[in-house]
Amino acid sequence: MQIAEKTFLTGLGALSLGREKVKKVIDELAKKGETTRDEARELLQKLEDKGKAEKESLRAAIEQKCCSPGQLRPATRQDIERLEQKLDELIKKLS
Repeated sequence: MQIAEKTFLTGLGALSLGREKVKKVIDELAKKGETTRDEARELLQKLEDKGKAEKESLRAAIEQKCCSPGQLRPATRQDIERLEQKLDELIKKLS
């Protein structure tokens, strides 16, 4: 697997994991009364929008520097499982 492809897949996995954690933290803040539900939803939407923009920026940079769009292949189940395992290992190290 090419380095650019690995980087792209890792970024997608991190974005997905990050969104879940951010949503959980925002929900907890709202429950504790540290922010309103509307403020929490607005913050989550802003973060999601920024994440989407970052993802597109990363995709464009990879395609421009490393390969044409047609050369990227979809992630296989094995690719995703390998990334999930690596993310789990990193989370354990950070915990």
